[in-house]
Amino acid sequence: MTDINPEEPVQAPAVVEEKPIEAVAEEKKDVAEEKTTTPEKKERVGIVSDASLLPESDDPKEIIKQVEFYFADSNLRFDKFLYGLVGEENKWVDIALVAGFNRMRRFKNLDNVKKALEDSELMELNEEKTKMRRKNAMVVLKDPKLVDKAITRSVYAKGFGAETKTSQFDIEKFFEKTGITINAVRLRRDDDKVFKGSVFVEFKTVEDMKKFMELEDKPEWNGQKMALIDPKTEPNTDKEGKTTAEQAIAEASEGLKYMTKQDFVEMKMAAIKDGKIQAKNYAKTPKFDAFKQEGGSSAGGRGGRREGRGGRDNRDWRERRDDDRKNGFRGGRGGGRGGRGGRGRDNRGRGRDHKGGDNSGPKLRADGVPIVRATSASPERRSKKRSRDDGAEADASDDKKRRTEGPTDASA
Repeated sequence: MTDINPEEPVQAPAVVEEKPIEAVAEEKKDVAEEKTTTPEKKERVGIVSDASLLPESDDPKEIIKQVEFYFADSNLRFDKFLYGLVGEENKWVDIALVAGFNRMRRFKNLDNVKKALEDSELMELNEEKTKMRRKNAMVVLKDPKLVDKAITRSVYAKGFGAETKTSQFDIEKFFEKTGITINAVRLRRDDDKVFKGSVFVEFKTVEDMKKFMELEDKPEWNGQKMALIDPKTEPNTDKEGKTTAEQAIAEASEGLKYMTKQDFVEMKMAAIKDGKIQAKNYAKTPKFDAFKQEGGSSAGGRGGRREGRGGRDNRDWRERRDDDRKNGFRGGRGGGRGGRGGRGRDNRGRGRDHKGGDNSGPKLRADGVPIVRATSASPERRSKKRSRDDGAEADASDDKKRRTEGPTDASA
């Protein structure tokens, strides 16, 4: 694809259909990201999965299935880029842009994609059939008591071994063999994106999850039957110096095991309480969740900008200040690091909350899973951590001079 000069306007081709889907989508994505992304980009450091290996297809059912996955509640609320385009307002999104996503590129004909989406129960097209959106906007639930917790309809499974280029797709097909409706299969990864050999499987309903748990004839993985995990006998300590991939291979040799996600969470919480593992520093592993963003409907991204990914709030500063104070922030720009919607001293930030609590106890991710780390680490990881801490101490010293109050960040 020809490089786009950011200083010159992008000229649209005379006939879009003559270009491959990938070229059209990439051009639109480049323009969108130029407007919305922050300077630093996360890389797929340890991810092995390669969607280009998926066979080409024009199956309308497969097209609808993939698009509806992207825009479903179970994915959209956690997808920072896509939610930044859709927002709470349920804005239109270019079909060509979505057609360029990795797992959509196997559908080579853009017209077939548009035609298939006409039969989608979740999505609708504009009159020109160039854009799409959900028929009903996702309801952003800000009250934690009302949030539909996926944990109640999910299963934890481990023993899939080290990741291959087709692990994601193979595991999805494995669970689809049951015939039970599944929302998503999420590969669990460490901080370096290395696959842990385990997954969370989210079913459509709690009843679907129970059906899976009660199945007598579950599918086999590499000739091995699934075995239910007993929390009382399951080893739940540190990795004894093993890398994530080595641990995944070791667990695979013991066969495929499963339990409800709720039981998994309770098992981890008990291990934390017994001192076998420690709660991980939540501030170091942030996870986007549209339901938990500060300062408005589309406050995604660093700094909590209110109009999605990189958007701006054009209100007068006094109006913003008054709004922030109404929402519980202190005077000025948020009373500490992060300002409006950033990493300030709120329930998800570091240190104390607004009421002076100490945020003690295990931290939970957006999906209810405790964020943990092993009590011991390999010499290589300890060396890397020491280097990070040395840099953090210098940054903390400079930051402390700029703050009039607030707790220091204790590196674990």
